[in-house]
Order: sequence, then C-alpha cells, then structure tokens
Amino acid sequence: RRWLVLRKSGLLQWYETEAKSSVLGFVQLKGDLCSVDGSQACAKYPHVVSLVTPGRTLFLAADNELRHSQWIAALLATLADLSAQQRVSDQSVPEPLRLSVHIE
Repeated sequence: RRWLVLRKSGLLQWYETEAKSSVLGFVQLKGDLCSVDGSQACAKYPHVVSLVTPGRTLFLAADNELRHSQWIAALLATLADLSAQQRVSDQSVPEPLRLSVHIE
C-alpha cells in the first residue's frame, strides 16, 4: 500500500505512510505524453487506474469507486493543464531573428 500525492506541476510522488515522511518514488507527468485509463479492473483490484508515461506504466488501485473517480478526474485535469501550459509556452517562443546583410 502506498500514499500518492499529485502536485499541480504534474509531479506524482508516492510514500510508504500517510505521514509523507520520505518519498519512495515519483514520476513527472507530461501532458501530451501521458494517458489515463480507468477500465483496467480485475477481481483483486476492482478500482484500478492505469497511468501510461513515456518511461513506465503505473497501476494505481483506489480503495473505492469514489476515490477511483476522483483520481481519474485529478489526473486528467492535471494532464490537460500541463498540455495547455506547453502549448502556451510553445507559442510564446519568439521566432529567430533573421537579418539580411548586404556587404559591398
């Protein structure tokens, strides 16, 4: 069992206890490079969310249907925000300055 924290920055961290004393692991989510699937249920874990990132796939098992829905909503909202921020960032990069020089 692990306790997870999803930051607005897209940093997903997991801890051994709810006290969050030391980080056991983390993954930095990238909006356009991640996907969320809430349909991966099985008998042992009926409320599973799979989070696919470029480096790994995480399977997160929620305690109940409500938590399952909340995690899906939070992950999707965070990924959408990160994608939007990336699009704005891409648009705000100025075009390279091009100079035409005539030398005689």
